[in-house]
Amino acid sequence: MNKLFSCQGCKNNCTIEITKDDEHIKYNGYKCSKGLSYAKLNSAEESKIVTARAILTNGKMSKIPVRTTRAIPSYLIADVIKLIENTKVEAPVEKGTIVIKNVLNTGADVIAQRRVV
Repeated sequence: MNKLFSCQGCKNNCTIEITKDDEHIKYNGYKCSKGLSYAKLNSAEESKIVTARAILTNGKMSKIPVRTTRAIPSYLIADVIKLIENTKVEAPVEKGTIVIKNVLNTGADVIAQRRVV
């Protein structure tokens, strides 16, 4: 089985390919250790890093990209996305600012992925 996705672990936005067979999992295309970690987390079927956009107020754009700091169980992903999409964040915002702390009691925070003044 092959899976191809864009890494959101850092600013490189690598395209990572995950190749699985009966005995091995191979990761290709990552450019840093964050990319490898992101690929390993996202290759697991039971949890994923969630990326979405929250509502931005008083900024130059209407939405701000955010992501979770750790993988979210798959049964909670839709609820986390819905919560993020209804969350309002007021500019200015620094990259890495916590937007939602301990989202749905998962132990993961939702953080801003970019700076907006």
